[in-house]
Amino acid sequence: MPTRARLLEVQRSIAANVRRWRARGGLTQEALAEAAELGPVHLRKVESGTENVTVATLVALADALEIKPGALLRKARLAEPKPGRPRKSRLGRSKDPTNEA
Repeated sequence: MPTRARLLEVQRSIAANVRRWRARGGLTQEALAEAAELGPVHLRKVESGTENVTVATLVALADALEIKPGALLRKARLAEPKPGRPRKSRLGRSKDPTNEA
């Protein structure tokens, strides 16, 4: 029986690979979740490495990403999350404070 540490290592590799392939394909989490017929919360948990992935989920993600399921099992490192809240995007905001719509 594999140790808990080994299971977490594989789970994090899957998370890193899903995130990498999703970004490479230019997909948002929502778009990938829809294509794989998964809930967006479930996909977020998979990508964060906190969800125990079933074979069915692994195959659905691989099919949606148009890759072989084995590609998601390759050893990879999940980036450590940055502390704090993400910064708000300034896209779409006018730089001129007098230009109010």
